[in-house]
Amino acid sequence: YPICGDGRVISPETCDDGTASNGQGCRENCIGSLPGYTCTAGSNITASSCSTVCGDGVVAGLETCDNSNAISGDGCSSTCLI
Repeated sequence: YPICGDGRVISPETCDDGTASNGQGCRENCIGSLPGYTCTAGSNITASSCSTVCGDGVVAGLETCDNSNAISGDGCSSTCLI
């Protein structure tokens, strides 16, 4: 049976990064990812793996800026750092 936060994706979960709180990429209810993140699906034996999406306009994770593009020299670098 599914236990959100256990690092295993079991239906109806679609994203489980091993924590039951927002901030790592998956939503706290383990249904989908947070804005600014993209996550792998994971499986019944592996956790979802999440990373931020630089250039999507959402400051997430270790990003210090995100101005909706990946162009340096406009106040926010192509890696979403000031």
